[in-house]
Amino acid sequence: MSAEATSLARLSVLVTRPEQQAAGFCKSLQLAGASTARLPTIEIVFPPLPADPQRLAQYKLLIFTSANAVNGAIRQWPRAWRSAEVLVAAIGPATAKALEDNGIRVDITPVKHNSEGMLKALSTIDLRGFDVAILRGDSGRNLLIEQLTPRAASVSHLELYQRRIPKLAQSDIEKAVQQTNVSCVSSDLGLQNLAKLLTPAQLSVVRSRPLIVNSSRCADLAKALGFSEKISVAIPPGDTGQLQALRECAESTPAG
Repeated sequence: MSAEATSLARLSVLVTRPEQQAAGFCKSLQLAGASTARLPTIEIVFPPLPADPQRLAQYKLLIFTSANAVNGAIRQWPRAWRSAEVLVAAIGPATAKALEDNGIRVDITPVKHNSEGMLKALSTIDLRGFDVAILRGDSGRNLLIEQLTPRAASVSHLELYQRRIPKLAQSDIEKAVQQTNVSCVSSDLGLQNLAKLLTPAQLSVVRSRPLIVNSSRCADLAKALGFSEKISVAIPPGDTGQLQALRECAESTPAG
C-alpha cells in the first residue's frame, strides 16, 4: 500500500460540510487512509424565485461566490443567460468547476480564493458602465458590494439559496463525535452551527481536538468559541489545503 494511501490512517475526521458538498472530500480522505463521519452543520435550500429569464442578461459582470450559487443560477435560469455577453468570475476552484461542468466559460478566477482576492483580480478592469451581479446565498460578507459600488454603474446581490441549521438526531450527532478525533470546517457559519448543534459535553470534547478551518478569520472565531487544541488554517482554502493540514496533523498524532 502506498504512503499516500496510509498518510491519514491515524485520523477519523468529522466532516461538517453541507450534505451536497461532502462526498468528494470524504472520498479523498478515505483514499488517504482516514475514516470519516459526516455531520452537516449547514442545510442548503433553494427557494422558488420569481421567474425572470432575462434578469442576468442585464449584467456585464457576474461574480459567483460559491458552487451553491452556480447551482441556484442553473435552477433559476437554466438556459437564458449562458450566451449573454458578460464576464463571468468565480471565487475558488470548486465554483469555477461547477460553472465549467455546466458549460459556462469562466473569465476571472482570483489567485486568493476570497473576496479580497476577487477585488485584486478585478483591480485592473475598468468597470465604469458595468452592471455587476454578485451571486451568493442569503448571508455573507458585504466587502465586494462595498468596494465595487464606487467603480461600477450598479452592483447588486442576487441571493439564490438559503443556509439553515439542519435538524439532526441526537444519536447521530453523538455517534459522529465519538467516532472522530479531528474536525474539518469550511465556513464561519458552519463552525457557529456546530457549536449550536452539540450538547455542552459534546462541544467540550470537540473543542479539545485539532480543528482544520479555511481562513484566519474562522480560526479567530474558533478561539472565541473556546477551541483550545491546535487550530490549522488550510492553504489554499478548500480540499487541497485541508488535506495537507490533515497530513501535518496526522504526523503529530500518536499511534494507537
